[in-house]
Amino acid sequence: MCVEKLLRTIPLGKTLDEFGSIQLAPLTLAEFTKLCLEAKGAHKEHLEVAGDIGHAAHKTLEDSIKHALQNTQGVVQELRDLPEDEKAQTCAKAAFAWMQAHEVRWLHTEQKIYSKAHRYAGTLDGLAEVSSVRICPAALRSSVSPLVS
Repeated sequence: MCVEKLLRTIPLGKTLDEFGSIQLAPLTLAEFTKLCLEAKGAHKEHLEVAGDIGHAAHKTLEDSIKHALQNTQGVVQELRDLPEDEKAQTCAKAAFAWMQAHEVRWLHTEQKIYSKAHRYAGTLDGLAEVSSVRICPAALRSSVSPLVS
């Protein structure tokens, strides 16, 4: 990601070399150092964008599950308040397809849990019956596929 950002942001010159290739614009060491240090943080920008996508998809799923708990005995029949972001929509739709394929019936969402024995407390994204067989804790997650270079 660092190199990709550097290649996107490095200034290009207006002249071509003897082979017709674009040359880089002249840079001082200070300017080049600044570009490199900014590119070094590219992964943080990538994580922030991915986090925004995940939050939007999570909100849609949470709203849909809450609606299902109140209206359709825990079965999500439609996604509520789809986000505008296309990637967040894709995440939410994939989760919805999985719920339908596995006959998921939600029992709880955003359930507070704790264990004195294990000294743990937190919020469970959901508790669901899956394929009419098992009651399963659920953690809603999204991910961005790693880039392979």
